[in-house]
Amino acid sequence: MTAKPLDPNISYGWVYALNNVSLPGQYKIGATVHDPALRVKQLSASTSVPTPFSLVYSRYVAFPFMVESAIHRALAQYRVNDSREFFQVSLRQVIEEAEKHRAYPAPDSHADLGASAYPFAELFASFPDDSSPRELNEYEQSLCRDLEGRLARGGEIL
Repeated sequence: MTAKPLDPNISYGWVYALNNVSLPGQYKIGATVHDPALRVKQLSASTSVPTPFSLVYSRYVAFPFMVESAIHRALAQYRVNDSREFFQVSLRQVIEEAEKHRAYPAPDSHADLGASAYPFAELFASFPDDSSPRELNEYEQSLCRDLEGRLARGGEIL
């Protein structure tokens, strides 16, 4: 879904992080003006990756491509390849840099743009991050279900 700008002088979109079990400890950090789930499908459809990507973080922001560039600069020493958007870092580092480099918060009234489907940053950031992919345990799955339920009812994430 394409986000419609809320202010004609400001561009809005998503900054996101993806992981892939075939690339342990690496995160793809990108930006898009479309629903991040669409980007996951596009990247996962490639025959050059053996397993699909998973969306592990997304944030609706003002000036997403500027925010993405700032994150890339901040994490430059961890970049796997200068011509790719993959970084050998922990999820916690990704989230901290993304939150630190937001241009400024996008309006909270963006739930209709699909934001409620991916607000798991706070949840994932609370899990131990040893940089190796794994399945969520039962407790973590219950936290996700609880979060999804609260979001479905229009509740607050935190």
